[in-house]
Amino acid sequence: MAQNIQYFFQEALNKANVDEGNANNISAIVSYTLQKGVKALWMGDLETKFMENIQNEVKWPKVDVLFAPHHGRKTGKIPSDILEQLDPQVIILGHAENWEYMDYYGGYNTIKRTSGGDIQMDCSNGKIDFFSSEQSYTENFLEIDDSHSTHEGLYYFGSMKTRSR
Repeated sequence: MAQNIQYFFQEALNKANVDEGNANNISAIVSYTLQKGVKALWMGDLETKFMENIQNEVKWPKVDVLFAPHHGRKTGKIPSDILEQLDPQVIILGHAENWEYMDYYGGYNTIKRTSGGDIQMDCSNGKIDFFSSEQSYTENFLEIDDSHSTHEGLYYFGSMKTRSR
């Protein structure tokens, strides 16, 4: 299995060496986990075709928070087989210059940086408190928790429980 991943990564690395503007597929996949708390996954700027090539070579864990690859652009749409395994509670979408380049992951809870501004999460005690730099930003799938944390200059817009509380 690992040989296939090495092959696709080496292929992406060779392309990046030839075309410095095409380094998306040498992005790291980073997992962050708190004991009895949040599990988050960052997928860098990976593109869809690369993910399709490695989808059967990686054990994809269930996550609470998934940062959409390539900022949520359609060119980095996560293949459905991977997305089903990750089963994210929320997908954080980055920012693309034009909304028509975005994939909004219909059927999944999303937080959109394009309308939410700077997003911050406070992950503790088996829950995640979400904050935005935009005072009017809301997401209906989140619960309002009166015991939420506070962060100066940011506006609380909801909380969710993690799977591993």
